[in-house]
Amino acid sequence: MKVVFLLFSILFSTLATAQEVPRTVNFSKDDYRAHNQNWSLAQTADGEIFVGNGAGLLRFDGAAWQLVPSPNKQILRAVAADARGRVYSGAFAEFGIWQKDKFGNRIFRPLSTDVSFDRVRKEEIWHILPTAKAIYFQSFSTIYKFDFQRVTVISPPGSIMFLQAVGERLILPIIEKGLFELADDGTLHFIEGSQFLANKVVATILPQDGGGFLVGTAKDGIFSFDGRNFKAWNAAAQPISTDFQLNKGLRLSNGNYVFGTILNGVFVLKPSGETVFHLNKENGLQNNTVISLLEDHAQNLWLGLDKGIDYVDLNAPLTFFQDRTGKLGAVYSAAVFNG
Repeated sequence: MKVVFLLFSILFSTLATAQEVPRTVNFSKDDYRAHNQNWSLAQTADGEIFVGNGAGLLRFDGAAWQLVPSPNKQILRAVAADARGRVYSGAFAEFGIWQKDKFGNRIFRPLSTDVSFDRVRKEEIWHILPTAKAIYFQSFSTIYKFDFQRVTVISPPGSIMFLQAVGERLILPIIEKGLFELADDGTLHFIEGSQFLANKVVATILPQDGGGFLVGTAKDGIFSFDGRNFKAWNAAAQPISTDFQLNKGLRLSNGNYVFGTILNGVFVLKPSGETVFHLNKENGLQNNTVISLLEDHAQNLWLGLDKGIDYVDLNAPLTFFQDRTGKLGAVYSAAVFNG
């Protein structure tokens, strides 16, 4: 009887913590033949995936991976693509465009050499935000705006986190000050009430229905802004930040939110904050540290990890109970019971 009770307890605890998750495809460094870390993800209009990797620019056409080394063999911290099909990247003291030659190969053309601003030679480009009007390259101190004709320099009044697009608005977190809106003319306008974020690391800013937005901090919680006031978001979602260190965020086409963490993989939440599923190393991911996110044109999810690249098939009709711990063991039969 004790043995039966023990087996039942193990089975119940496994099922209680298990959840249905989408199919996840793992690409290791042996698959794409480059470095472990994948800092940034982008997709062009023709469907190709580009990855900012420690070894250079990775390209995936749906069948095979190709590595294009960066000109100075630098780590590509940032990669982006615009609606015109152009690919951009940023590294230490350099940023520019990867243009196609007549054979379809991507050739790097630097834009940073057109900038007389001396600081560009001494800092690293960590983030690129493409918009319809311009491409914004940024370090943690400076923003370089490329309007498809020339590059201009925007110098914020302090150290900055990543510029984020919320609808038509561009929101910039400035450390020790709060949130600012960046206007087309390069001026910055303080968002009233955001000063409580001055000493917090803002990891992501995501649009909400009704014109507001979410602000996800690395370790101090997730907040909702309705256009007037900030308040703590869904209480059940707070551990994503406070316990697991929020690193990246994304809003999917269906309205759900994706939060990538440093310590516990990726969470997909409904607009209300209710968890849809949670993926980590125990149930599908190669690694628990998520450093980049992308929703592709087919509304599936790509994760750039500290070790590898994972593809999450959000639209497949199948979901899975994963048991990499081995607690449940092989499943030899199944039956429907009370739904």
